[in-house]
Amino acid sequence: MCAATEDIDEVLLTTFTRRIPMNIKIPALKDRSFDERFELICEFFTVEAARIGKDMSVAKVFNY
Repeated sequence: MCAATEDIDEVLLTTFTRRIPMNIKIPALKDRSFDERFELICEFFTVEAARIGKDMSVAKVFNY
């Protein structure tokens, strides 16, 4: 498994890319909706809270 922020077709040799059967493109955070970003943040805090054995919560706060 590997990751790149570059265009794969421009930076990797054709012989290398033939050996990789699949490319998965994950959108950047800035290209995701607010709700999707919030879900990712909540998941991060849930995993981190379990890792350190503490309770954590995240709330949506809007300041307009």
